[in-house]
Amino acid sequence: MLFSGTFAVIAFLSVLTVVFGPGFFLPFYRRALNDELLRALHARVARFGYVLTIIEVSAVLVMAAYKPQLVVAALPSVIAAAIALPGIYFLILDWRTDRNE
Repeated sequence: MLFSGTFAVIAFLSVLTVVFGPGFFLPFYRRALNDELLRALHARVARFGYVLTIIEVSAVLVMAAYKPQLVVAALPSVIAAAIALPGIYFLILDWRTDRNE
């Protein structure tokens, strides 16, 4: 239980760092990163995450109709994918814009 809670907190902070940048606690850093390109990337990642989550939840509901015992086992991976994949997608989009050089 402690391991999974620690992992969840680390994953949440990683997502915050990916989405808002490494200094997401600092207001001057957030203002510097609040440009038009970053807003467009955030909007695109939010749409991707929403569609991905809807697809995953629909798949879990269909799986619950046929094999209810597998839903409990699949739920942590569904939640992890709904959190991690939009973050990875944001990193790919940011890398493709060549902002890191």
